[in-house]
Amino acid sequence: MTHYSRFRAPLVIILVLSLTSCATRTRCACEVPDDVTLTAAKHDGDFGGYQAMNAWIQRSGCEGYHVCDYSEISAWLQMRGASVFTENSWINSSGVYGATGNVGDCRGWSPIDGDVGTIIANSGGKRFPGRHYCSQSFKVACCK
Repeated sequence: MTHYSRFRAPLVIILVLSLTSCATRTRCACEVPDDVTLTAAKHDGDFGGYQAMNAWIQRSGCEGYHVCDYSEISAWLQMRGASVFTENSWINSSGVYGATGNVGDCRGWSPIDGDVGTIIANSGGKRFPGRHYCSQSFKVACCK
């Protein structure tokens, strides 16, 4: 019985930390964003890292926003429609394609030749996640 109770406590702590983490974030990925927009300018997938990408979107028409991830875009499309996605746009992948090696967020938005990033594709009026070489330039999807 001593061994059983000794192993139960860490599980409870992990569960509480996970719930607290989601509750204290300004936006859980499971929620529909309050607003979604695209940056005014295009950029290739080489931003110099996540923080540099965030600084770039702040200067490019998305002040007070963050880079959308796929779960936010999916919730937006289901609840609010696709009108904002008038063209392909970069998003954080959150594992849409496994986010391993050179697939996902353009290797943390610091790619090397041949790396691939995740976009919300706009093709024939349909919006869906897609992959594109990081050397291409797209606007960035911003969520609030």
